[in-house]
Amino acid sequence: MLTTCLDLLTKDHIQGNPLVITLGACQVEAGVSPARALPLPDAGPDSMSAIGRIPLAEFRDGAVLVVSSSLAESDYPAVRRIQKHLVFCLIKYVWFPCQDTATPDPLGLGGDKGPLADLLYQINAMENLPHLLSWPRAKSLAGSLPPMPVLLLLPGDSLNDLAPHLPALAERFLVLCLSKTLAFCRDAGITPDIVVQLDTHGEQANFYPDDMDLSDSWLLALSCIPASRYLHRFAGIFWIDTFDPCLFDNGYEIRNSWLSSFIPMLGVAELLRPASQLVAGADLAFGCRADGPCTDEDQPLSNARNLTAVGPGTFAARLGNGRTGTTTMQFMATAYEAETIAAELLIKGGTVCYNLSRTGLLDPDVFEHAAPDAFLTAPTIDRALFRKGMERASRVGLPKVAGAKRMLYERLSMAETLTRQAEALVAEARPEDLADSPLLSATKLLTHLHPVADTATRVHIALELIRRYRDILRQRITGFRLADWADRGKTLPLLCHPDERDALLTALSQRFPKAHWRTLHTWENNANRTATLKAGALPQFLHDHPVTLISRRYAECADYLLRLLPRDTSLIVEDILAAPWPPGRGQ
Repeated sequence: MLTTCLDLLTKDHIQGNPLVITLGACQVEAGVSPARALPLPDAGPDSMSAIGRIPLAEFRDGAVLVVSSSLAESDYPAVRRIQKHLVFCLIKYVWFPCQDTATPDPLGLGGDKGPLADLLYQINAMENLPHLLSWPRAKSLAGSLPPMPVLLLLPGDSLNDLAPHLPALAERFLVLCLSKTLAFCRDAGITPDIVVQLDTHGEQANFYPDDMDLSDSWLLALSCIPASRYLHRFAGIFWIDTFDPCLFDNGYEIRNSWLSSFIPMLGVAELLRPASQLVAGADLAFGCRADGPCTDEDQPLSNARNLTAVGPGTFAARLGNGRTGTTTMQFMATAYEAETIAAELLIKGGTVCYNLSRTGLLDPDVFEHAAPDAFLTAPTIDRALFRKGMERASRVGLPKVAGAKRMLYERLSMAETLTRQAEALVAEARPEDLADSPLLSATKLLTHLHPVADTATRVHIALELIRRYRDILRQRITGFRLADWADRGKTLPLLCHPDERDALLTALSQRFPKAHWRTLHTWENNANRTATLKAGALPQFLHDHPVTLISRRYAECADYLLRLLPRDTSLIVEDILAAPWPPGRGQ
């Protein structure tokens, strides 16, 4: 990926056809194509500018950085900045797109990812659709709030040192955290103002403590996060991305990156226009300690060793407090991107960034080191003003619901075609013959984190993902049908137990005041009563009704039968009442 060497580049350093950049007086053995070589006299601004103009496509075969020993000693910070830039280009635009089927791939290096590569993401987005249609994008926050200082909590080990100071800081700064730092907030006795959710893997739901009250917190998230278990717990939601550009008037998005959740946190903070921005736990390295006696392992690396250590896996690196820690190229790329953004925030809006952890990989010239108690005399913030601004912003820039309906029908047509093609393909081939099939691209994201070895299981997963996508699209179309028919005053069936009938009808009449309801039940506690729907008639009943509401209790009792039947025309009534969509448009 990136090789760094001092003074001399030999053939042993070259694999393939990498881009070769030399800084200072260096010797390069024969064999490097002049078209792939960029000799620069130093590490000054002109050299940095020349490297910044290199087209990203030139990095597809990796890079080699050759630095003169004298330059490494005399101008180490500038050389390190160039090295971090190269790591950033290689990791973000070359390495990362090859790891994940849904990561943006501007250079097309990931190969043919197949037609189903981002299917898991699309399923998540469709499951979130009621909230996607009811809350705006994060861009709606721009200009909606007076400038407020912010505190960003990231999950580095050094974050624990902040715990004693956090309650006092939370009175003076808006607190932004990630799912991974929610438990830290709870244990410290504070409620975050904003939770940023970028990670899209299903296991993220486990980071949301069940015993934590999030009713005063706002979630800013990607539209494809696996959020069904916790979306309803927040005061409101803003979406970081545009889940379908056709539903919005413009495509402006906040700062984001597939490198790290740290970057969208900076993007969210930028919307709040803070005069000061505090960061804690942004170590981007291991072995971070701000205080305490030094050990032999803590002793700083020489400039030359610090530059040449960079490579695959983990490697030693000099931290911001001068000690030695361990990091990775992805962490280094993230640090570079964060530093670039922080420098822009200072120039554009006067935002000063501080690193409260006083350690880690962030450049202290950009993220100034500061002790937490230095900010305890800052004025307290007006959270009532913050919440009013968030509520005001949540009502503007909503998507066009009519366009969402068209989008669903278009996607359903594609999903049904994919289902037929996949089922026919599997029926005609042996599992081992499908090992390299584009069909299995649907499983790459899932099995990348939980490896599945045998092809037969991967084929099964792919088929289940395709069917699940088709079925969730059908269910969302049923939701539109429910909203349309209820607004037209139609009579709709409700399957529930008799003792829950009155409460459900009251709630439904408030949500859908024009609709009429026909309640039916299969089981009676009182043997003298007669069921209004025989269990044996349930399959045909669901087939004959394009919309059926079912109570959760009824669905659990009839699960032995319902799990065998198509469920795309039936909706759980409690889920409908808890979700913000479909709306009771007659209100």
